[in-house]
Amino acid sequence: MSEVWQEHFELHFIQLIQQRSVKPILDVNVAFNEFQQADDRIKQSFWVDMGEMMRVKPKKLHDYFHNTWSKKFYDDLEPYKNFVQETISKVHDEDRKLLMRNVLRTLQNTYPTKKFHYQTLYQFVNYKLRQPSGPRGLRSLTASASSPAFFRKDSMVENRSGLSQMSQYSASVQDSCDEEDMRTMDDIFGQ
Repeated sequence: MSEVWQEHFELHFIQLIQQRSVKPILDVNVAFNEFQQADDRIKQSFWVDMGEMMRVKPKKLHDYFHNTWSKKFYDDLEPYKNFVQETISKVHDEDRKLLMRNVLRTLQNTYPTKKFHYQTLYQFVNYKLRQPSGPRGLRSLTASASSPAFFRKDSMVENRSGLSQMSQYSASVQDSCDEEDMRTMDDIFGQ
């Protein structure tokens, strides 16, 4: 069930983008693209200002944007999950970060016209690498102290797509992966 502020998120998002870009914004797609391509001048304190407009905490707006609302602008990962799993099993890198980068690059090179929500993709790949019965026994590689911990096992629930999620709070990928991984995904997906 959505909260009342979520029903007005899009309208306020478009309004604030239009104020900051000083361009006419005709629809939500234009507003989203403008935000994605915006420089720091436009993004600076964006969520704080929007939070004041909507009377919602900036972090809540930021997380909603990245983890929920923005997904509608990307291709659904579901039809490509088998390809991702096959790619994981074929890539022979022993280093988790290198393996992750190669899987992401292979997907992008194979489907160059597709636009994937890279946080969802990153979580799916990381989830598959962490499965005890995962390809080539990669659990030991990904369970190292250097790998980002997404969720603790005791706080997970299984959803319909087979992905595990926290029952009360879904952490954003930015909070759970290191800067180098995020820069790599930015390079691969051009975001």
